[in-house]
Amino acid sequence: MLPVPRDVTVLQKTASTIRLQWTCGEVGGAMFWVWYRPSPTDSAAADDVNWIQSEKTSNTDCTVIGLEPATVYKLRVVAQNDIGHTQHSDIISCQTEDQPATLGTGCRLVLPAVVAIIALWSVFVSK
Repeated sequence: MLPVPRDVTVLQKTASTIRLQWTCGEVGGAMFWVWYRPSPTDSAAADDVNWIQSEKTSNTDCTVIGLEPATVYKLRVVAQNDIGHTQHSDIISCQTEDQPATLGTGCRLVLPAVVAIIALWSVFVSK
């Protein structure tokens, strides 16, 4: 019988990715899927609804991509082999980082010297 993935931990997160790692004992050719979804704001929301399946991997780590910044996600891992699939791992929660600050459209940095940074930008007013 294939063991259930366990000890799911977050290795790294950015504004749009979460990298996970887990253990699974002897898996003999198993493939893994990370299932994820934004954490519902309604605490009564069903726990098995609206999960998104990642690409399969034969590794015990995976980076989930295309996530929204500053969003709490629920994540779980399932293993599968020729015999069948496991129950999902315990569910963990992780919040992606805030979107990095940018200068915005019409801005540029001018670096005239090593010791100073000057930011220039244009304001566009539509009438």
